[in-house]
Amino acid sequence: MAANTARIAATGAASIEILVPYAGGNAQRTHLEQWINRYQLRITTVIDASPDQTLANAQLGGRDQTFIVALSTMRVLWKGSSGASRDVTAAVTELERLASM
Repeated sequence: MAANTARIAATGAASIEILVPYAGGNAQRTHLEQWINRYQLRITTVIDASPDQTLANAQLGGRDQTFIVALSTMRVLWKGSSGASRDVTAAVTELERLASM
């Protein structure tokens, strides 16, 4: 998603990334900073704030998910797995389509 920040911003949308637990345990602020720096993220990036960091996975359906949400209604307009670059491209293309309506 970070590679598509300019395209996302051009639609007036916001992109948010949530860092969830990994094999070594819960994510800490240092993990978040390393994640942001490693992938040069220029988007809002947060840690799952639930006590055991399972809320994002439980509510959103696991890791590497992409959603387009209408903020006015909080309705999910599109969902895909962002694990594959084709799905990220599909999400951004759909976002551009929705923005042009």
